[in-house]
Amino acid sequence: MIDLSTYVNALKSILCLNGEIPSADFFMRKPELPLIAADGAGHALINMGIIPDLIVGDLDSIDRSVVPTHTEIICITEQNSTDFEKCLRIIEARNLFPCLVYGATGKESDHALYNFKIMADYALRHTIIFHDSAYKAKEKYGVFVSDHLVGSLKIGAKLSLLAFAPAIVSTKGLAWDLDQMTLSPHVSSTRNAVQSNPVEITVHSGSALVLFDS
Repeated sequence: MIDLSTYVNALKSILCLNGEIPSADFFMRKPELPLIAADGAGHALINMGIIPDLIVGDLDSIDRSVVPTHTEIICITEQNSTDFEKCLRIIEARNLFPCLVYGATGKESDHALYNFKIMADYALRHTIIFHDSAYKAKEKYGVFVSDHLVGSLKIGAKLSLLAFAPAIVSTKGLAWDLDQMTLSPHVSSTRNAVQSNPVEITVHSGSALVLFDS
């Protein structure tokens, strides 16, 4: 089960990818957490005045001369995985899940789509939440759920449920609740709304992407 408030309090790391990155104040909310950057995202963060603790990737998109000496750098040159996947392997090895991801979406569509696939795979064994970069200044997030999610959200907040493969989903607390509804790439529940708290989402089989305003 994922409890949103417990999950946010239990975060162990922040990962920044080189998509659309929110403003610097987003990174200041959890300054005690290790900040990991995927390759070129490290350069973007440094330009914002945010210094990552660790930069991971094949390092083809960053000028090492701008990286402070106290920032750890891990160069992984193999090209069979993306920088995102390289970062997640390090995060897994260092026991730094649950993880909050910024910059997973936006910019190049192929990167964003593949990032969703990667997060869906990792979410089967780890909790990952990501900021929806289409809403840079808003608190809109996404999380893949394969069992149960519960949390309190703003009444009237928008919530969408999507599935990349068939998933059977039930909900409580939404304006249009689902009762063991089969979601698929052709059937989704988009722009639903929070009607009461707590909101509960149960995925009986498969995995569903939940996008919500917090």
